[in-house]
Amino acid sequence: MLMATSQIPLTDQERTLIGMLDRFAEHGASETERRQIVEIAEKTDSSQVRNAAAIALADLHIEEADQVLTRLLRRPDTRGHRGTLLFALDQLNASLPLPLVVSLLLEEKYEGREETLMIVGKRHVTGTIQELETALSRLKPLADSGDEYTAAVAERAVTCLRPLRRRLSRRQLSTG
Repeated sequence: MLMATSQIPLTDQERTLIGMLDRFAEHGASETERRQIVEIAEKTDSSQVRNAAAIALADLHIEEADQVLTRLLRRPDTRGHRGTLLFALDQLNASLPLPLVVSLLLEEKYEGREETLMIVGKRHVTGTIQELETALSRLKPLADSGDEYTAAVAERAVTCLRPLRRRLSRRQLSTG
């Protein structure tokens, strides 16, 4: 249950919403409740409530959950609190757009970066050959970073992304 792992004190409203989301994730939810979960995820200011909603979205395999999570990942107010959103997206076997991958690797801290790398390692990314080349050129300088962890993240990402060149080139040739 998410409440037990939280470090930040919850308000009564947050506790109620998280309890409700946990129940839905464990026991299922009606169509109305599923829409309510999406609305909670998109409208809450609480990262803890948003995380509980993200897990419910994934556990219930709510239609378009991947799109909801991707929109949340793009929002500046989720920066620093994206690890659980990425975990939920990974549980759905969903893909991340290449430009978002780069942003996450540049902006996030440990948990967000590691979850992003899990998705990238599975080759669950989408984009064009041009977006791939841009991603690689933005990540390569990080591999020379003075920060050991940042350099390792960049190297892992580049190693995982390079093989996508062939796949993206074939797709562009077949559709172009």
